[in-house]
Amino acid sequence: MSTWQKWLQVISAKVMERRLAAGMTQEQLAKKSGLPLDFIQRVEAGEHSPGNKARAKMADALGVHPRVFSRCRCKGGAK
Repeated sequence: MSTWQKWLQVISAKVMERRLAAGMTQEQLAKKSGLPLDFIQRVEAGEHSPGNKARAKMADALGVHPRVFSRCRCKGGAK
């Protein structure tokens, strides 16, 4: 598995974990963050990596710091 694939797994798990902890549906997160529902779905499915602005919007909607979605200890370089 490549570093990129590991990053996608980590970011998708973190977004889903934080969303569920906040008691939100994907639809609620999309509405509160201002991001499209299909974007949230692709991120959680590990099909898309959100950029800094999208991570900041999701973090704000979930009441966490954006760095929560940036901390990846993927072997091979990505952090």
